[in-house]
Amino acid sequence: MKFVMPAIKNPRVKKLMKEYDAPTIVRYRMGSTKDGRVAHFNLFIVEAEDGQKIVFASNHPYYYESIIAEKYRKRWGIETSYRVKSELRLKTCSRKYVVRFFMFCFSVLLYNAWVLLNLLYRFINFFDVFVSPFIEVQTFLVFVLANKL
Repeated sequence: MKFVMPAIKNPRVKKLMKEYDAPTIVRYRMGSTKDGRVAHFNLFIVEAEDGQKIVFASNHPYYYESIIAEKYRKRWGIETSYRVKSELRLKTCSRKYVVRFFMFCFSVLLYNAWVLLNLLYRFINFFDVFVSPFIEVQTFLVFVLANKL
């Protein structure tokens, strides 16, 4: 399975960042040979728009740095959705399956309503396409819960 993720800036990665200019790709080995757990992958050292170096870890073959950054940008939406879903998850102490299933379905419904509301806002205000997200999750929850009471 292919992956792209920001590399953890441990001392070895920081040393490589100083040693190599961006853009470059460095083959990296992580792990210990004592227990046989070794992982090999590529470190993509790229330059951000503000001039700072960013390092991505990936097992993708050799790409241009703009392509690997774009692949991670696409991943950003997925990671954000998982984070937001955990904020919208309703919690219960009930052991009844029906109650727990209802809470799960209701949290999925809340998440989808929040996504739809943000999409509608972007559609109406098409000049603000790159604003993400306009309506924060906490504001959305307060609005929904205030209208339910």
